[in-house]
Amino acid sequence: MRLCFALSLITLVAAAGGWAQPFLPANPDVINSNAATDTGDDSLLSLAIDAQGIVHAVWSSNDPGFGTGNDDEIYYARSEGTGWTAPQQVNSAYAGIDGGAVDTTPRVAVGPDGTVHCVWVSLYGYKGAGNDQDVFYSRRCGSGWSDPELVDSNYAVTYFSQDFNPAVTVGLDGTVHVTWSSDANVNLGGTIGPIGTDFDILYSARTAVGWSSVTALNSEAGTDAAADDDGTPAMTTMEDGTILAAWASKVATLTAGSNLGTDYDILYSILPPGGSWTL
Repeated sequence: MRLCFALSLITLVAAAGGWAQPFLPANPDVINSNAATDTGDDSLLSLAIDAQGIVHAVWSSNDPGFGTGNDDEIYYARSEGTGWTAPQQVNSAYAGIDGGAVDTTPRVAVGPDGTVHCVWVSLYGYKGAGNDQDVFYSRRCGSGWSDPELVDSNYAVTYFSQDFNPAVTVGLDGTVHVTWSSDANVNLGGTIGPIGTDFDILYSARTAVGWSSVTALNSEAGTDAAADDDGTPAMTTMEDGTILAAWASKVATLTAGSNLGTDYDILYSILPPGGSWTL
């Protein structure tokens, strides 16, 4: 089951003199500058604005013009106020050998040092992920992109599951925070335990030493009903460094005792600097 809800949190990165202002064109224009000559569909756009006001965009496209087939791949462009750069393939490390596997739902974030980070989901079994849908990550390095990393590596290789709708933000210390929705029936241990095959909100963070072990942000993940799906997460970094995550949930009863009924509601959790998630 794929959840049909959408959440979007937009962050302007703080500059020394205040908050950066985005470039707003006088008239509508195209972000994918190859629009007049391409033959594929471009969709699922994500935007981020850095401290200098530069707008960064990622999206999914099945245009065959890059010579990597007509399956969906991940593309990037940026604007400094005078138009958009030519589209650049983010997942170029395997795009030409993925056998038609789809890459989709990219999300972009910019760190305090100006580094651009991107996450997406892929059906290609890169780095042993198998042919189920998993979350990948890459960051912009110089004029190109780093080799994609498997975010959910501590279960992706051994569990056949579907991961959807990743979200990403970067802390003031440069830590990359990622959430996504997954039906992986994995045992997360601790107070959560096995989480069943309903969709839950999973989380991992990337520091200088690599990715943290995956955990669940929805504290009911180990006890909720099979129909209590959680999905479409969004993330942002607040001015004091607090990380905020929000998502749609069908859980009827929260751990705190609140009765929410059987409809979808919007839940959230926060991670204060140096603290733990409010679960």
